[in-house]
Amino acid sequence: MRRILFLLILLGSIINTNSQWYQQNIPSGINFLLSIDFVNTLHGAACGSVNFNGRAIYTNDSGAVWQLAQVPDSSRSLISLQFINASTGYIAGAYNSSVLSFHRNLNKFPSSIYNYKNKIGLGSLVDYKGLFLKSTDGGETWNTHGALPDSTFYLLGMYFINSSTGFVTADYNTGAGTAAILKTTNGGASWMKMQTPAGINTLWEIYFVDDTYGFAAGYKNTSDTTFLSVLLKTTDAGETWTQSNFNGIENLLDITFYNSLTGFITGAGTLNGLEFGALLKTTDGGFNWFEIPRPVQDAVYNGVNVIKGTGTGFIYGKTNNGGIFISKTADYGMNWSNHIIDNINKELNDGVIADNNNWYICGGNFSTDGVIFKTVNAGEPIGIIPLNNNIPSQYKLNQNYPNPFNPKTIINYQLPMSNFVKLAIYDALGKEVTTLVNEEQKAGIYEVEWDGTNYSSGLYYYKIQAGEYSEVKKMILLK
Repeated sequence: MRRILFLLILLGSIINTNSQWYQQNIPSGINFLLSIDFVNTLHGAACGSVNFNGRAIYTNDSGAVWQLAQVPDSSRSLISLQFINASTGYIAGAYNSSVLSFHRNLNKFPSSIYNYKNKIGLGSLVDYKGLFLKSTDGGETWNTHGALPDSTFYLLGMYFINSSTGFVTADYNTGAGTAAILKTTNGGASWMKMQTPAGINTLWEIYFVDDTYGFAAGYKNTSDTTFLSVLLKTTDAGETWTQSNFNGIENLLDITFYNSLTGFITGAGTLNGLEFGALLKTTDGGFNWFEIPRPVQDAVYNGVNVIKGTGTGFIYGKTNNGGIFISKTADYGMNWSNHIIDNINKELNDGVIADNNNWYICGGNFSTDGVIFKTVNAGEPIGIIPLNNNIPSQYKLNQNYPNPFNPKTIINYQLPMSNFVKLAIYDALGKEVTTLVNEEQKAGIYEVEWDGTNYSSGLYYYKIQAGEYSEVKKMILLK
């Protein structure tokens, strides 16, 4: 397994102080990115809003370049995005049906509910309606699609089982809080309202384990100022739903499963006026849920993503002191390592695992541009060591050490300016055998560890390419 050690020269504000997460460049003028999805390693899209005008962006090169997508001018907030295949994707959200405004009446809510309603523009008067968009060109353009029931005021969570059958959760009552679940069996051309228990205010998220077995998560009011988490479950493809609640937890925000038995729910509660994150786990397919120790205290867990069939996953959110965090597990949540904790006054809203190594998380806030963070090594710790305030004066690739080596060696290089960097290993015949670095990097001094355990003895070359700069050196793996 390879591990990147980044010896960082600080150039202004930077996020990754504990792991190989870095901030990608995105178009300006987007405050919040609320949802992100990748159809493969290269092609992805994200959506959100600026001043309650919907925005979407897309990439065809793993996020090296993000470009603005075309969305309807009336879009208010684009909240959930999902690709079905390389060309087809869907977005759920809302559009401005009259004068653009946001009527806040949210002071009674706990902050996890208040913050989410605030950032998606869900207020209390009828100046918006539900919006469903479809893309057929990989996320470059999005157009309205299908017909929603007239009383649909906001679409929130979305989950498509396949290209035809999908579900959305909806605000069904002018923002005051009547939750609904809608189902389509024709790719969003038409929608049916499902039967759900009464008295639920909002369902933020919906998720299906298979074609028939699914969950929806949110909250309900138990009085004007008290709130209780809600988990709905269906075993018949959404035709009927049963309700569960978790005392002491006010709000459920996200849900996902590793397999048919093991899954997580994230949420929040309030104790003595301070908000805390809630992390629930099931090992029996959702029949029973139990809280597990919180990896980050005094924080709200906005979301969770996992790699199916493995024990690997990560949670993310906002700390009570205005920071953000990402915590990773490799053993189904038994142990966690905190990868980012930083006071940047933003929120992390959604994540996606494009493949085993390339992960993305998006977020933002009202006063600055949105953000996308990426890791290319599954968020492994990299032990950053600040050196000094001097910027390297030139590009340089140093000889690896030790050399010869068995089985690991370190490759050191330096960058005098930000650039897209590729560092690859080649065998004696010039065939590329692995890529160690393939990303945008800031000026600094970097060390990359290559583990040759799974490679045969012999001569190898390593080559760096950074803009116009290129250099090759040789090394020997001796077993």
